[in-house]
Amino acid sequence: MNWTSTILEPYRHVGDKPADEFFQKVFEQGQLQTLNEIFKALAKNKHNNITSLLKDKTLISEFESYMQETSTLPAWADHSKMQRASKLFKLYNPRILMILLCKSIPTCYSCAKGAKVLNVTGRIETHDGSINSITRRLMETAQFIYNILPDHRLQSDGVGIQSIQKVRLMHASIRSYAANMHWDFEKYDVPINQEDLAGTLLSFSSLILEGLEQTGIKIKDEDKDAYMHFWKVVGHLMGVQDDLLVDSYASGSALMKGIINHQQAPSEDGRKLTASCIAFMQHMLKAKMWEKEPARMIRFFVGDETADVLGVENIKPKHWEAKLLERLFNEQESHIGLIGRMLRGTAYLMSHELVNALKATHNKAKESLFEIPASLSDFKSKIPFPAIPEIEHIDEAIHYQKLLTDHFQEENNPLGYFAAIYWLVTRKVRDGIKEGKFKLPEMMEKVDVGFANRYFAAINAYNSGQKATGPWQLTFDAAERNNLIVNQHVFVACNAHIGFDLGITVAEEFTPQTVLSFKEDFLMMNTLFMGLYTQMNFDIHHISWEFAAVMDVMKNDYVKVENLFMTIARDKAWTNVLSLSLEGDNLPKAISQLEKEAVNFGKSIISPDPIFENIISKIAKGESGTVADRISVMEHGDHIMDLQ
Repeated sequence: MNWTSTILEPYRHVGDKPADEFFQKVFEQGQLQTLNEIFKALAKNKHNNITSLLKDKTLISEFESYMQETSTLPAWADHSKMQRASKLFKLYNPRILMILLCKSIPTCYSCAKGAKVLNVTGRIETHDGSINSITRRLMETAQFIYNILPDHRLQSDGVGIQSIQKVRLMHASIRSYAANMHWDFEKYDVPINQEDLAGTLLSFSSLILEGLEQTGIKIKDEDKDAYMHFWKVVGHLMGVQDDLLVDSYASGSALMKGIINHQQAPSEDGRKLTASCIAFMQHMLKAKMWEKEPARMIRFFVGDETADVLGVENIKPKHWEAKLLERLFNEQESHIGLIGRMLRGTAYLMSHELVNALKATHNKAKESLFEIPASLSDFKSKIPFPAIPEIEHIDEAIHYQKLLTDHFQEENNPLGYFAAIYWLVTRKVRDGIKEGKFKLPEMMEKVDVGFANRYFAAINAYNSGQKATGPWQLTFDAAERNNLIVNQHVFVACNAHIGFDLGITVAEEFTPQTVLSFKEDFLMMNTLFMGLYTQMNFDIHHISWEFAAVMDVMKNDYVKVENLFMTIARDKAWTNVLSLSLEGDNLPKAISQLEKEAVNFGKSIISPDPIFENIISKIAKGESGTVADRISVMEHGDHIMDLQ
């Protein structure tokens, strides 16, 4: 649909009838003081206290009915889509927060009439040293997102429903004030009208999805539409008219384009609000290195035209910044240019910094901390996962490896790092088998399946609370620690699976007389597994800028050490195969000895020299995003070479 100004204009003269009628009755009964108290209760998240403020029994009854009616999801709400949207938010919430501050909110500020409402309604000013009204609203908007999007927050008694009811009542109270306090309706229309509400809703939905793609994230169409559906449900609960609620990314983008064309215009209010948004982010980020980035990020996300409307400074990178960031970020993505690569990388790092800053921020006006659900950032408890049966085909291995990657991602569990890379490697093995790269393709699949079964057996033990083999138990225990970097989690799992499981798997499939026939294929398969180092070298630029900078400075030496380690590991794996295949009846004893060696080597990975351990711990604290976010980086960045 082509949303023209003629179509949209009537919506600017309509508010939210059910909520507006309630507040008008409060005003008509001469309860202006009550209205002020309601206003304060809403601002401090104490909307459950409103009933006690109302003196008229009829008003109390109407208010309770209104709250009950607005707590019910519409019959058309698709819970599977809503869960999918929650999962997308969980995966990318640090970036979504940054896009909210650098794209969604500034785009709203670029609409002059809406900016007038936001600037004039300063709400409750405080003089106790708390953040000012504009920056407090930014913090509350961010909190609103975190209150409603995590899974199960939109249950009838959930914090998500309560947050939506609060905001809807707050909007109605502002319209009630305006209707009785000389608001210029002819010039500025109804405050927080239906077009404004629809535009705000889309800034939280379609603009967020657009922003994620600007940072290089590719989102499936079904995930986009699920995210849009979630916000359609929220829009219904917020009192947005049905004909302004959209259910797809394409239709949402079209409506947002129409609203911007209809309302965007330069204004002093918009510039003031944007300057406050930039100041808010600078205050949150604190460090000097981030001082210019909020303005640079806003221009990157909203584009030059909107940035100019908002008076955002056009900051060009210095030569040394460009050179450094060119080395650190997305060297393969030449099509987006140097500045594009630089800004994508900066956006990734800045999002993590903003989340950490907000978690430590105290809103004195509400006497509360900014709250981010632990499920979005911390690995606290395991989610049940059914036991994986013994498999017979490589496609089954790939299927379960992907399920595990998604599962660990949902848990924010560091075990997902290895699961993601293992899934990529196994796909390469399968492709090699299909393309005839191996001399013994049937045996290669049999070995790969047996290899995967040992991994799944370890995971089954982990998920059921049983003890796993020594190297795997060490890996599982390491997943509980928060002072290890991604590389350590991956390498300790590689030690368990390649250093311990692989030799046993091959030895169980071959006799001493036939094992040599498999050497060439074994080395080729091992080359693929060692390709995970190449994968890690690429991923680290997206996960830890500190480690990436060190690695870039020492690039040649680092690669030499890596290659040496790969060669030693490959040769050791083959030596294990040969020695284990010759053990015969002594195989269990030989496996026990190998297990001890693998445990000791694993300990050296997760507990290196104290000096290095201290450095690594500091680097771990600087890794960007949530665990789920990092798993996504590793899952989508396929840089493991194909078999020749």
